[in-house]
Amino acid sequence: MRLLWGTVVVVAALAVAGAHEQSHEAPKEALGSVVGVDIVEQGGLVDVLTAIGGASGPVLRHRRSKDGGQTWTPERPVAMHGKGISNATRGLDPQIAAAGDRLFVVWTTPGQGMHGVGALAVSRSMDGGTTWTSGPNPADDGTERGHAFIDAIAEPDGALTVVWLENRGTRGLQVSRSPDMGASWGPTRTIDGVTCECCWNELHLRAPGDLLVLYRDKDPRDMAIARTTNGGASWTRLSTVGDFAWGIEACPFTGGALALTGPPAAPRLHSVVFSGAQGHEGVSYLSSTDLGRSWTPAVALGEGHGQHADMAVRGDSIVVVYDRADKASGQAVVMRRSDDAGKTWGPTTRLSSPKGRATFPRIVQARGRWLALWNERVAPGKPALEQRSLP
Repeated sequence: MRLLWGTVVVVAALAVAGAHEQSHEAPKEALGSVVGVDIVEQGGLVDVLTAIGGASGPVLRHRRSKDGGQTWTPERPVAMHGKGISNATRGLDPQIAAAGDRLFVVWTTPGQGMHGVGALAVSRSMDGGTTWTSGPNPADDGTERGHAFIDAIAEPDGALTVVWLENRGTRGLQVSRSPDMGASWGPTRTIDGVTCECCWNELHLRAPGDLLVLYRDKDPRDMAIARTTNGGASWTRLSTVGDFAWGIEACPFTGGALALTGPPAAPRLHSVVFSGAQGHEGVSYLSSTDLGRSWTPAVALGEGHGQHADMAVRGDSIVVVYDRADKASGQAVVMRRSDDAGKTWGPTTRLSSPKGRATFPRIVQARGRWLALWNERVAPGKPALEQRSLP
C-alpha cells in the first residue's frame, strides 16, 4: 500500500486496475511538516494558506505575493481561536478565500464523526492577514459530525460560497452562502445528496452569483458538475465530466479542476479529472463550449499514471500540473501546457527535483507568471512546500 506520509489509515485503501493504490491518513509528522496547503489568486494578488505540524497539532500560516510568487510578505499565524484541525493531510486541506484585503479561512475540527471528524471552524481577516477574528460555522446542522472536503470562493463584493461533504442521512455535497465575507450565513442547501465519501470539491466563479462546482459522484464514481445562476439558491446538475462508468465501491481520494477561457459571450470551460476506469486511467483533460452540459472526448494527459491535478489559464494558454509515479523518487510533479485552448498539448515537463517524492501540486496564474506549489519530501526529511514561478 502506498502511504501519503502517515501511519494511521482512516479510509480503506483503493486498489483498481491501472490506478495507484491510495489511502487517506491522519499523518503523524515531525514538527514543521506541511500537512495542508491552499492557494488563491485575485487581481494579481496570491494568498497561500499552509497547515504546519505543531507540538499540540497543526497550526495555520498565511503569506501573500504581489508579483506572481517572486517575493512574499512575512508568514503570519492565522488565529484558530482554540479550534484544532482534524485529520490534517493533503486532500483534506484547510481553505482560503480572498476579496481584496478581506480573507476567509475554514477548516474541519475534531469531533464525533467517523475518524474523529467534526464541525467547520472559521477565521476572518479584514486587513490582509494582519489580524484575525472568529466567524460563525457555515453549516447549520448544529452537529460535530463529518464536515470535510471543503472549498470556498469569494466574489469581489465579499459574497462568499462554501461547499463541503457531510452526512445528512446520506453522504452528500452541501453549500452555504454568506453576503458579508463569512460574518453571517444563509441556510445550508444540498447540491447532491449522494456523492463519493472523500474526494475534494472545486468551485469556479463565472460571474457574480453564477458558480460551477466539480465533485465526484457516487454510482458510478465519475466526476459531476453542477451550476447555480442565482447565488446558490438552487443548483442544477449539468453532466458527468468524463463519462467513464467507473463502477467501484471505494473512494479515490482525488478531485479535479476547472478553468474558463474565451470571451463571456463564447466561453470554453476546461476540466481535468482522475479516473481508474479501464482505458481512462490517470489524468484526463476535457472541454465544453456550453458551460458543462456536454464535453469533448477525454484526452489522456498523464499517460495512464497521473493522479492529483490542478490547472490555470491565461488567454488561450492552459497549464496542468499533476503528480505521477516515478521510478527514482516514487512520485514526481510534472506539467503539460497548451497554447491553443486545449486543442494540442506540449510534452511532459518535470517540476519537482529528481530525488524528492512530490505530491499534491497546485497552480495559479498571476502577474504574467505561473506559480506552482507542491509537497516534496527528500528522505529522511519531512514534507516541505516547494514552489516554482514560471514566466
